[in-house]
Amino acid sequence: MKGEGEVKLNMAIGKGEQALRSSNREGQKAIQTQLDTLKNVWANIMSSSVHAQSTLESVISQWNDYLEKKSQLEQWMESMDQKVEQPLQLQPGLKEKFSLLDHFQSIVSEAEDHAGALHHLAAKSRELYEKTQDESFKETVHKELKTQFHDITTVAKEKLRKVEEIVKDHLMYLDAVQEFTDWLHSAKEELHRWSDMSGDSSAVQKKLSKIKELIDSREIGAGRLSRVESLAPEVKQNTAASGCELMQTEMQALRSDWKQWEDSVLQTRSSLENLVSQMALSEQEFSGQVAQLEQALEQFGALLKTWAEQLALLEGKNTDKEIVESWHKGQEILDDLQKAEPTTEDLKSQLNELCRFSRDLSTYSGKVSGLIKEYNCLCLQASKGCQNKEQILQQRFRKAFRDFQQWLVNAKITTAKCFDIPQNISEVTTSLQKIQEFSSESENGQHKLNTMLSKGELLSALLTKEKANSVQAKVETAKEDWKSFHSNLHQKESALEV
Repeated sequence: MKGEGEVKLNMAIGKGEQALRSSNREGQKAIQTQLDTLKNVWANIMSSSVHAQSTLESVISQWNDYLEKKSQLEQWMESMDQKVEQPLQLQPGLKEKFSLLDHFQSIVSEAEDHAGALHHLAAKSRELYEKTQDESFKETVHKELKTQFHDITTVAKEKLRKVEEIVKDHLMYLDAVQEFTDWLHSAKEELHRWSDMSGDSSAVQKKLSKIKELIDSREIGAGRLSRVESLAPEVKQNTAASGCELMQTEMQALRSDWKQWEDSVLQTRSSLENLVSQMALSEQEFSGQVAQLEQALEQFGALLKTWAEQLALLEGKNTDKEIVESWHKGQEILDDLQKAEPTTEDLKSQLNELCRFSRDLSTYSGKVSGLIKEYNCLCLQASKGCQNKEQILQQRFRKAFRDFQQWLVNAKITTAKCFDIPQNISEVTTSLQKIQEFSSESENGQHKLNTMLSKGELLSALLTKEKANSVQAKVETAKEDWKSFHSNLHQKESALEV
């Protein structure tokens, strides 16, 4: 149309210019005015049409942009509507629940991001409606879009809140499980620490006290387990079947661990109480046996002291009678000591009985060892004392025997010539005189014989039968020698007298 108008304008201007040439001055002026007016009108038309074209192009551009943005928003809302309208899928575990939470957080975040686009689209709609008055830009149309956007956002936020609650419940459940397992682990360590049955009465009493404190703390553990059990149903309700099975297995394991620990701690208390009771009885038994041992030690010690004093009194005896009496007394003491040997074994047995108790027995062991050592020393002292006295008497008997034998030898030598055959009366008289003189002086020999007989008799009473027989044989030999010597001497004297 612009070209056609320009052609007609140019034709009008051409005709006007021809008319100018054929018109007078006034006519030319009027024609020129008309031509100028025509040009101005055309210029105004062209300017208005260019402006109108520009305005239309701008409106069309804005319209197209609006439609594109609206289409994008509607596509996003359709996509979001499909996502949020689907029912929540149960998840097997916390990890998957967190993934679902991230998913809805992303949706809500997108919705918040698209809220600005919705607001901008509303402003554009109002602007285009003012420019075009088109029905598609009316407020009612945008309200429908806004309502749809709001519905999608509301559903997304509600599902986000629901998933947040699900995650929160699961976290609370896991925290409760952790609190219970931490407590149970600590309780197991305490049970292991105090369940050992070794130690003395004080140590066992302390262990029993600690175990009772542990039993008193059961309320804490039971409360924590109860909290786990109370939280589990809500978590299971929002958990997939596979996850519920795992939770059920976990709950059974927790209850089993709790029951096992509870049974163990109660059994440990019972065992420790029995041990304490046994130790109390054992303490009484130990005290009784110690008292019995101390009494036995005191009595045996008193006996040893008496025997030691009696043995001391037997020292320094010199006469045969005193030595014999000391020997008999020493033998009596030795017999008493030997009879007391079972007492030493009894002391050892009592000490061994005390070894059943977990006590320090060094004091009693020292006392028993000391008394047994003293007993053995006294036995040795008494035995040696008797042996020494026996040896003294043997030495004295042998000396008396030798003295008698020596006297007899000397007597035989002295009287030997008397037994020679006399050659004359003078020799007969001399021999007879010597025999008579020797007979009157034989009291010394008789004394030595009697001394030897006395010592032999005393010695034989102390010796064993075999040793006594040996002594008696010597005594009999001496007596026979004495008798034979005197008989020979009397016979010779009678012969000489005839």
